[in-house]
Amino acid sequence: MSYTSIHLFMLPQFIISFREILEISILIGVATTYLARLQYGHVIRYIWLGAFLGVLASALLGLGLWWFYGGLPEQYEKLFEAIASILAAAVITSIVTFLARKGHQGLKDKLNQELSHDTLGRIILGLTFFGFIAVFREGVEIVLFLTPFVINTPLQTALSFSLGLVMAGGIGFALYWLGMKIPLRKLFYYSNILLVFIASGVLGYGIHELIEYWTLNDISIGWLGTYAFNLNIPSESIFSHKGLIGSVFAALFGYATKMEWARVLAQGLYLIIFLPWVLPAWRRAKLFNYLKKLVPFRAAS
Repeated sequence: MSYTSIHLFMLPQFIISFREILEISILIGVATTYLARLQYGHVIRYIWLGAFLGVLASALLGLGLWWFYGGLPEQYEKLFEAIASILAAAVITSIVTFLARKGHQGLKDKLNQELSHDTLGRIILGLTFFGFIAVFREGVEIVLFLTPFVINTPLQTALSFSLGLVMAGGIGFALYWLGMKIPLRKLFYYSNILLVFIASGVLGYGIHELIEYWTLNDISIGWLGTYAFNLNIPSESIFSHKGLIGSVFAALFGYATKMEWARVLAQGLYLIIFLPWVLPAWRRAKLFNYLKKLVPFRAAS
């Protein structure tokens, strides 16, 4: 087999790995940067504990499904992805709304309060769950998608997965490095806006999978299930949401080459609701910092 044919044969495995791991890297990169900048780096390990449990659960569930059923039946795969995506969007939204209301000082005060009242267990549980849900949703997809390739071409699939892991992980590390350099208020502002777009895309993907599940079960939702637009970009193109470049925009902004009306409305309404929530929070944070200079303020110890 020539180098070119090997290269092309490895491309699907690489794209799948890169696309799925990228979103994990971004979410964990943002969360760990928050904690490190607030001088709570010692609790970051609980995010990694959740991530490890997510990897383990993904592998066990994915491999178990292949072992007993030869893979998850398509309709149940769609339902799982829909539920997992909507749950992940809810988790991200809870973080977004808290930061918009409280800001970085509020997050630090909350952590201080939890620790001062010996409720570290809740912090551990929350961070572990976040790491778990960030990995588990994408991890199961990776296992299910890559298992057929592993059976046929184990070495090439391992190399493709490793390359995707390194590249997506590198982007996550770059975000962490950048977040450690910029002013803290700007970090919270820009990363919160990014989280809004990520949550919007995750929610939209969940709606898309739910529509496909309904379609497989002969359930119609009328015009909401029809395409609002179709860019007619081939799936093998690098600009497809499944391609190398398109997958980056898919992870960051919920980009897709075609979307149903229900998905467009879900993502659009999410942005309409939560972007105005986040943007004024920046101005409120500036006002809060100004008032702190005028009024003596003492944080809870």
